[in-house]
Amino acid sequence: MVVVNQIEKIKEKLRIYRKPFIDQILLNELLETFAPNYTISQLTSRKLITTIRKWKIYLNELYDKSIILLGTTILSQYYQWEKYYAVWWLYIYNKYWYTTQVANKITVYNLKISWEKTIAWQKFIFKKERENFFYWIEEKDAQGYWKYNCFSCERALIQLLKERKWKLEFAEDIYELIKKWEIDVDKLRNLAVKYSSHQTQILLQNFLKEWKILTK
Repeated sequence: MVVVNQIEKIKEKLRIYRKPFIDQILLNELLETFAPNYTISQLTSRKLITTIRKWKIYLNELYDKSIILLGTTILSQYYQWEKYYAVWWLYIYNKYWYTTQVANKITVYNLKISWEKTIAWQKFIFKKERENFFYWIEEKDAQGYWKYNCFSCERALIQLLKERKWKLEFAEDIYELIKKWEIDVDKLRNLAVKYSSHQTQILLQNFLKEWKILTK
């Protein structure tokens, strides 16, 4: 009977807390005070919490569900202790309208790991890169409460050219995006020279040549 009361007390406290994320320090305090017979792993197995990053941060499954969490919000919690990471591929292309495809998985470049992993409900593809890969990084709001890192629109454009090997039929769409996002083409070119490989610089030059043809 005592054990049942303990777990019910933890449920009550998690509901009162209302916030979606809870760190390990607070969880340990709650357990020590209200449920000393339980551990964090037992709360996880009972689906009261879900691990975001082990030993650091957890999703409170009894939070106020009027807060609709996004995958990037989960990511903001996972990487809140690190600087070098960035959201990439279809998610960021869709954000800047470089593609209309919907990203079921969020690709994240980082310094440490390369694998696919589901955190909470969101699927992520982690890809390992060197530190010099992370240029033109911007901090974006995740639902107004949290922040996450992603590539700027200029950086996304350069990577798009690099990964798609530049196709002429794609030029008109890119031109419209340059106008929409008010991209500084001279800055784009100069920073590509500073940070990108020679092959990527050639792809960018070819793109800009075709862009001039289309805008005449």
